[in-house]
Amino acid sequence: MHHIKKVAIVTPEFYGDTMVGGLAVSVHGLAHALKQKGIDVEVVMPAYETDRSLSKNLTQETEIEWKHITDPKIQTFRKDGIPINKITGLRLGDLTAYSSYASVPDIDDIAYRKMTRRAFESNQLFSAVIPRVFKKAGLNPDVVHLMEWNTAASAFFLRQSSFSAPIVVTSHNLHYIGEVPEEISDSSSSGFGKQSPLRKMMALFLKYASGNLFESLLELGIHYADAITTVSPQEAKEVLNGREGVKPRLREKLREKGLIGILNGIDPTIMNPAIDNFIEKYSTREYSEIEKGKKDNKAKLAGELNLGKERQIHPDKMLISMMCRLAEQKSIYEVLNIVDQISKSENAQLLIIGNPADINVAQKVDDSYYSRLENVFIHSTFAQPKLQHRVLAASDAILQPSKWGPCGYTQLEGMVYGAVPIVTNIGGHRNTVVPFNSENLSGYGITIEKPTSELILKSIQRAAELFQDKGMWKVAVMNAVNEDFTWSGKRDSVGNYISLYERIAEKRAQR
Repeated sequence: MHHIKKVAIVTPEFYGDTMVGGLAVSVHGLAHALKQKGIDVEVVMPAYETDRSLSKNLTQETEIEWKHITDPKIQTFRKDGIPINKITGLRLGDLTAYSSYASVPDIDDIAYRKMTRRAFESNQLFSAVIPRVFKKAGLNPDVVHLMEWNTAASAFFLRQSSFSAPIVVTSHNLHYIGEVPEEISDSSSSGFGKQSPLRKMMALFLKYASGNLFESLLELGIHYADAITTVSPQEAKEVLNGREGVKPRLREKLREKGLIGILNGIDPTIMNPAIDNFIEKYSTREYSEIEKGKKDNKAKLAGELNLGKERQIHPDKMLISMMCRLAEQKSIYEVLNIVDQISKSENAQLLIIGNPADINVAQKVDDSYYSRLENVFIHSTFAQPKLQHRVLAASDAILQPSKWGPCGYTQLEGMVYGAVPIVTNIGGHRNTVVPFNSENLSGYGITIEKPTSELILKSIQRAAELFQDKGMWKVAVMNAVNEDFTWSGKRDSVGNYISLYERIAEKRAQR
């Protein structure tokens, strides 16, 4: 078998630098898990103009020679021992590659919706520079791992430059695939210009587009990749078996290539309540320590959310938190339908926290009606790491009633912090949550068979009843914290990736 010594990961985000959600956490965790296995890891990502978090840790700056492109450079930093190569100065005329991310309003066009022509061209400018970056930085990896549709087109440009190492593309959510805007199929609309060094590559790219050979950047990446993965075995199974929301043509491509599901892992360097500087620290060795830790963090959380004197998180009441992008996928409307009933609860509180995905959700959660409800707290914001960790530390249960879910990170993180997961029985939830059985005292979660308002409410009521039975609740909580979902745990997600790397490297070597 081919021995893997070095992996290059190309990603749009990385924990501690630029982060929108679970992708950043996943990449950080995988990079560190590979490093612990003795594999050298290099990360390549855009340098966003809106982000300055690593600027103090610059170790090297390398110029990239690229005619017509304004001042392209590789800025190398180290983050927790991992080299991060950030690409800056990617400008062609008035076009800048990925000038912003996450906190900028118009970035939604790039992150979640169908791309504009501008966003597409920005993406291509970044993807096209990747072969030059590898050459200039002296990166000679045994495997290239492209994260998400944002970087998938790099596979095309790497292969056009005669790059021979095997390529893996990982999709963290197959509902977001980087759909190519229709107008891009007309070469006259390309902003790259006839004199551009991208012309040859773009001509071939546009040939694919005009020939209708692919509909999205992810599909392009799949075509040139040696393997395509998603973030749980169940998600892979559901997608291939015809789950709604995945484009039929993409599904066929995935079947042809052979979609592989490898579960995301927990990164213990950033998710551990005993060493977490964002929270009131506590050990999870004993239930009494978890219980005290939850009460301490509930008190702090109320202050950080600025709830006011009249609306306090009660330390002795169960706190159920739903922390996610507030979108239809997450069943936000179904949950908002039942907040009246939850507000009347004597022993349960609900915290909803996250960024609204569209204007309808934003209007609903900003409605003053919700701010007056007892036992219900809605905080419309993107949960930065400090707030995210505090919520995990304060919560007794984590609610994730998603309609589909590739893996889900919040339920895994919640378990590390002693929170019982309440989740729909789909996707990665099926691979990570075992329902609590009060007869044989096995399992640790509560599952929702379908994400209807009625069934979500019943599951919350079941959790609240269990919370009142301190003996049973203690067993469920301790079962949860004793599960090992780290990258090198019993599911050995990092080992599965290494095995995949070895297989495709061997296969490519035999060509």
